[in-house]
Amino acid sequence: MSQKIITLTIALLLAITPALTAQNFSSPPAGAPLPLDQELEAPFVDLSNAMQAYRLVNNWLEDAKVPENSFELPRISVTNLLGIRVTLRSAGETFGQGTAFRANLNTLINNPGQAYDLAPLLSLAASDAFTHTRRKIINDRIDAVAKGWINADEPTPTFEDIAADLQVDIQIAHELAEINLTGQKMPQSIYTSFAPGFHGLRLTNPSPKAGDKSEAFIWPNDVLINSVLPKDQISRLLINLGLSLHEQNKIGQPNGLDFQRFDVIQFVQPQPGLEPVNLVRGNVLLPPHGIGDQDVRNLADDITEHLQTLFTQDNQVRGDFFPVQNVYKPAFANKQQSLLASYAVLRYHRHLLGQQDTNPIIDKLADLASNTAELIAEDLVKPDAAPTSVELALALMNVIQSPRASLMGPTRDALIANLNACANPDGSYRIDADPESPRVEQPTLAFIAGALATTYEQQRTEALRVQTLTVLDHLWDQTQKNLNLSTLYWLALAHSRVDSIINPENDQQLAAALVDREQSLGNAIEKLQALQIISPPRIGPPDVIGAFELYKLPLDAAPDPSWNTAQILALTAIGLREPGMKESRDAFGWILTASLAARFIDQITFKPESTFYIPSPDRVVGAVRFRLWDNRIGIAPSAMSLIACTELLESLNTLKTQTH
Repeated sequence: MSQKIITLTIALLLAITPALTAQNFSSPPAGAPLPLDQELEAPFVDLSNAMQAYRLVNNWLEDAKVPENSFELPRISVTNLLGIRVTLRSAGETFGQGTAFRANLNTLINNPGQAYDLAPLLSLAASDAFTHTRRKIINDRIDAVAKGWINADEPTPTFEDIAADLQVDIQIAHELAEINLTGQKMPQSIYTSFAPGFHGLRLTNPSPKAGDKSEAFIWPNDVLINSVLPKDQISRLLINLGLSLHEQNKIGQPNGLDFQRFDVIQFVQPQPGLEPVNLVRGNVLLPPHGIGDQDVRNLADDITEHLQTLFTQDNQVRGDFFPVQNVYKPAFANKQQSLLASYAVLRYHRHLLGQQDTNPIIDKLADLASNTAELIAEDLVKPDAAPTSVELALALMNVIQSPRASLMGPTRDALIANLNACANPDGSYRIDADPESPRVEQPTLAFIAGALATTYEQQRTEALRVQTLTVLDHLWDQTQKNLNLSTLYWLALAHSRVDSIINPENDQQLAAALVDREQSLGNAIEKLQALQIISPPRIGPPDVIGAFELYKLPLDAAPDPSWNTAQILALTAIGLREPGMKESRDAFGWILTASLAARFIDQITFKPESTFYIPSPDRVVGAVRFRLWDNRIGIAPSAMSLIACTELLESLNTLKTQTH
């Protein structure tokens, strides 16, 4: 790079970096408390203040500068304010960010404090964000010239050129609450003392060494954007304080490290062309009640549209997607994941066909899914193939659901033969056909049972009948010792298909056994009902309503549910239409449970408003995340959620038909 360009770059950097001493804020100083006689006149900071801050920053972007004098700022008097973060983005990419906190935050722990003027604090944060944006534009240009992407004399947009088109993200921190962990189990109690992605965290060291920081922060969006585990949030705080990770047992303890959480109000324009919205844990907060059948249908369509982005024209399925990095890792899914995605699409498509509900987009996707499944199935039955039993079972389920099932008899029969080669006489299955291969685990065996029962429903051969009952016998023996959550849906699916397997008059013992087992599945549904979150938690937002908290937590712990709610929803949905499971039970209560569970699945599904930090929103909208704070996108959460929605729609339709 020439000396002339370097000199010009340095001059530009100096020109766009204002000295803090040059900012002439008249009395009161930036961030100073208001006079005491105004203390009671200032309301608690709320969403209206975030909206006002958003409008101010947008106006400043129009002018491409932040006011330098306090008399140019409005007075925004509030209490309970801690700090402000301003982020500027362009189509999901961060260009600049600035953060400003009040002084003496320790005086605000469990205390709203004196009234405070928000505007000067906002101007400081916005000024930093503007400065960082200018620097990024210059650094990006330098990088582009160095890599030969542009010529040194080629003009590029300036901050003034793009400022008005940037998306503004306002976050206001408030409500600083002390977390006292005295006498609690460490370090586990640390991780449940805050809601990840909702609460910001502050860790302070009362006795820092020379040169070390005395306080460290994590903002909720840092967690959402990077999918930071709760334990890793704590690690980052300790590292930022210059402390060893072994110091975590001192957090929240007497004479240890002081620990607080704070709430954040976020108001952001997610993407160009979208209206600004208030987000809670990065999402629009849904109403805290169940959703109806049309909403479930809309949710299923949204998930299907996401799955459509995974299927390629050459009949492959893309792998897990990492939204911030904008990359699929691995590039393509393995056979098991590909077959699960295909099955979810084909199962939903068959339901729509049964309702005479045609959708050209889903019809086209079903063709892609069928092609993908058929190619994998044909590959699995080649003489030199070494398929696993779960791959064979999944392929069999796909063939049965395919619109071209009647043309795939030879492939279906070959899959059954290969699956039988993995079977043991006692009803267990091996991982593959090798006689020395280990036995599959309980969830896989349940899936095999579901595949066999579904195939028997169509084929009605004696061999399939015997094999299905043998697998179910062995599976139920296993569940008496230990029941895995992932087993329940596929086990219930198998039972929903076996009603025609028996003749009650000729085999009364078998009939009685199946009745007992279906009653046991009904009991399992009722036990799971008791684990559903049906009211706002004591800690954290009500976005968790409808989910199932499967781990016993203290009353003052923040729940952290996952997409596994979809598995329980699918189980409950089957129970709603199976007389043997719901007999003498509160069917209306089960409907409410399913409706609330669907609400939670909808809550963790990416919406356009949730994509404010994502460069390629089209790749994530409609995807079901692992958790509310985890933006990674895997196939299983979306596929299983679509299956659950399909089961629920089918059951609701059955109940309507019975009522009429």
